[in-house]
This record gives sequence, structure tokens and C-alpha cells, in this order.
Amino acid sequence: MRSYTASLSEDIIIGALINDVSLLLELKDLKVRYFSNKLDKMLYTVINVMYKGGAESISIADIFAFVSSNADYNKMLEQNDGIEYLDKLQELGEDYTYDDLKPHVNNVIKCAFKDRLRDVLLYAQTTLDTEKEMTVKELYDTLEGQLMDVRSDFTAGNKIVKLGDRMDKIRKKLDRYTTTEFSGFPTGYQTLDKFFTYEVGELVIYSAPAKFGKSQWVVDMIYNLSVVNKIPMLVVDTELTDETFTSRLAAKIMNVNFNFIKKGHYKKYEWAVKKYNETLDMLSECPIYHQYTAGWSQNEVYNEIKRLKKQANLKMVVWDYLKVENVSEKKKENTELANLTNFLKNQVAGELELAVVAMAQTSDYSKSEGELRIWGSNQIKQYASTICYFVKKSKEQIADDLGIDVGGNMYIFVKENRNGVNMEDESKGINFKFDKSKAVFEEAIDNQYALGLLEDESYEEDEDDV
Repeated sequence: MRSYTASLSEDIIIGALINDVSLLLELKDLKVRYFSNKLDKMLYTVINVMYKGGAESISIADIFAFVSSNADYNKMLEQNDGIEYLDKLQELGEDYTYDDLKPHVNNVIKCAFKDRLRDVLLYAQTTLDTEKEMTVKELYDTLEGQLMDVRSDFTAGNKIVKLGDRMDKIRKKLDRYTTTEFSGFPTGYQTLDKFFTYEVGELVIYSAPAKFGKSQWVVDMIYNLSVVNKIPMLVVDTELTDETFTSRLAAKIMNVNFNFIKKGHYKKYEWAVKKYNETLDMLSECPIYHQYTAGWSQNEVYNEIKRLKKQANLKMVVWDYLKVENVSEKKKENTELANLTNFLKNQVAGELELAVVAMAQTSDYSKSEGELRIWGSNQIKQYASTICYFVKKSKEQIADDLGIDVGGNMYIFVKENRNGVNMEDESKGINFKFDKSKAVFEEAIDNQYALGLLEDESYEEDEDDV
């Protein structure tokens, strides 16, 4: 039995629909299950079926004829005065507009929500009183799962509104973007920032060969943005546990080799032990969230990101890295990669208004054919805002670029960039020096190629502006 009901509001809604069935178009958030009165629930179902079947107007006679064709429906109506009940509803809902119905719709939804929430809380109370074996985590997970179900049942549907109704929000974003040298969060590298930054609502993908150092780039990113600049960030990690991630970040901060921390060599030196403890104490105060997500569903990840957005003012998500588990067929793998990229771009970056960066693996095709390509690129690139590649330089390239100190030992090639300049010559890019053991990336001294592309683009933009 329902504890919270809105019987009068339900009657008015049904009566209004009998008078003007087109009002259904405005009631997309009102679900059949929200009705407490079984007869009104049945009539709401019947009216929906008739309207979706093409009826532009619905009379009492139409409803009666439809109900009479179903024995259960007919019995229910006859037990409640039949046509006289429909006449009463029609009179009750006469001349109602959608604005008139809004408070009644909200009342029905609120009562249904309160009743459902009451059931969950009663279940929780019963579980707490009777369950002896469950751990605290199991109790929490059970309650959280029930509450998540309630939230999903009462989430409002999508609705298209006039652009002008969102203009105040749009204006604030545009003002923020146009009052700084660049929009979004900086990459931490001056030349790279001129090609793209980490913008809210956008997805940047870095691709590199296996074992190249993708996770080190993530560590470097976290250091620049969250440790130094205190930007709340989440790393969704499919590779590193908390211990490995923390060890790599500590090695970066201490400017020592990762194995110096991992193998415990730092314990041999008093200065290193002191620095190590100071580093961990500092990291405990940084707004860094890291989760090793083996076995997590997208829905679980999304709910946690949404929670952190609200509770911790989360600004940015890093996904390390784009892959799918236990898939043997290439076609299915590519489809799953596309779904994952779509999830990151449209749900995480778009709906939650976050900046998102994802790491990916460069396809083996790049080695055999000499063209840079991300694994599953045809599916992934349709969602990404920017795709760029880590490329290791050959000995000949390093020599041609006057050595590692001048031209670096790798470069970043920006191939798919909707928010800035693109590169064309895949043998060149933004030069970097990379020390993998310490997770240290530095822009090389010589970056004339990349800067030259920016100068050419700047000239073209100026001509367009004039």
C-alpha cells in the first residue's frame, strides 16, 4: 500500500488528457509506475497506447470502447462507476493547460519518489537490524545500489529547449574562454599549449606504442596539474594499482629512478627516507583521485565521477588507457572501443562538463605501413576532439636534430585536432626529451617546425579576421 499518494492530482491529469490528449507530449517525465491509483494508472496506459497509435483526439466513448475490449480493464472500470467515472474526470480536468498541470505532475512524481525512498530506507533498517554477517562495505554497497536504482527511476528525460533559455550559462563560458590566452587547463608545455589544451567538454587522446611510457605521461600530467596547481583530478586506471601509481608519482617528485622507490633502495639513505615520507604526506593533501577499475562497469564509473564532480569539485578525468577486456573478434573490439570513446566524450566530458584525457595504443599498422594510426582509429576519431601520437626518434633522426639535448629523443605529432592546428608531416612534431625511468618529459630546445606551423596558421586567421 502506498504511504504517499496524490490521488486528486492523478485524477486531474487523466481528466486533462481526456480533454486534450496532445498534453501527453509535455508529460514525458511522468511514468505510468508513478501513479498510486490503479484505475488512473490503467487509464494513463490506455491513453498513451491510443495516442501512440495515431489518435489525434480521444473521447470518453473511445476510451470506454478500448477498455471494454480488455476483460481486466473493463472489470476495473465497472467497479468504479464506469462511464460516470470518466465523465467526472473530464469535468475535473477541463480547460487545463500544461502550465496548470505542472504542479500536479510534480506532486505525483514527488509522492512516488517519497514512497519508493521510504521502502528503501525501511529495507535498510530491516537489514541493519537482522543482518549479522555482512561487512560494512557490503552494507554500504547494498544501500548505495538501492539508492542508485531509485535515482535512475526518477531521472528526468532529455528535453530540447530554446538556445536563449541557456544563454546566461553560455555567456559565462564564452566570457571565461575569451579573457585568457587559451581556454581550458594547460598541458604544462608551452609549445603543446599552442596546439591544444584540456578543455571542459572535450576529449584529448594520446596514443603511443606498447611499453612506450603512456602511464609516465599520466604521472607527469597529474604532477603538473594536481600536485603543483591543485586541480581536482581523477585517474581511472586500467593498468596501475594505487601502490604502483603512488610510487611512480613519488619518484617523479623526488627526481629519482622509479626502481629506487619500487625496490626499497631509498630505505638505505636517511635523506631519501625523509624525502619519501614528506612526499607521501604532501600527496595526501593533493586533490588526486585514483581508481584501479578492473571489473568496473561504465555505469559504476560514471556514477562515481558524477559523485566526485558534486562532492569534490572534480575538474578533469584521465583514462589510462582505452582498451576492452576479453574480446576476441576484432570487429567487436572496435565497436566496444567506439562505445567507450563515445562514453568519455559525450557522457563524461559533455554531460558532466569535465575535461577528459585518455591514453591509447598505436596500431601495429603504424609499424608495417609507416602511417600513424590509433588502434580502432576509425571508430575512435569520430568522438575525439584531439588525437596526438608519441613517436620515438630513430638514431638517425636524433643525429639530424643535433642530439637529444637539442632536438630530443621523441616528438608528439598532432594529427586529429578540432580545436587548433593540425600537423601533416608525420616525421616531425613537437620535440621532447623523455627520461622514462624518472617519468620526466621536457620540451626540447629546438621546436622550430611546430612553431613555424603556428605562425602560418596565425597569419591565415588574421587575414580571415580582417
